[in-house]
Amino acid sequence: MRITLSSTLILFLALFSMGFSQTCTLKVNLTDGTQIIYEVSEINKIDFEQITGIEDSEKMLNLINSFKLLKNYPNPFNPSTHIMYNIPRPGQVSIKILNMSGQLVKQIDIQNQKAGDHQVLWDGLTRSGLRAASGIYIYIVQFENRILSNKMMLLK
Repeated sequence: MRITLSSTLILFLALFSMGFSQTCTLKVNLTDGTQIIYEVSEINKIDFEQITGIEDSEKMLNLINSFKLLKNYPNPFNPSTHIMYNIPRPGQVSIKILNMSGQLVKQIDIQNQKAGDHQVLWDGLTRSGLRAASGIYIYIVQFENRILSNKMMLLK
């Protein structure tokens, strides 16, 4: 699938958290009032060559430079995994890892982080330094007033 942007299209990206999974969709609003919705996983390429004005490119830049949480890698993992995210401007980031009962297993606070792509290694250890048990965990990343979450699986 190929999507070409022109001055008649308004493009915005919407992220929806459904439980602990995220579905990303691309909504294209046409000037005639109709709307087309694609799942981001269905899109192979987006051409930016048809952008005709600064307003269009500024909208795209705001979408690209937003707070995003990516899937951890590897998943499932043993003994460690990388939690990857993007922040649009410098600031504080807080990462919490919870078990399925909602109990805090580990918290990582990062002060004065630069804007851009980042990854944090969770070594599979709890706050007390013990190895976490096998199971499903939720990782929550907070930047400013936004919170994003996803799940991961520790296998031994």
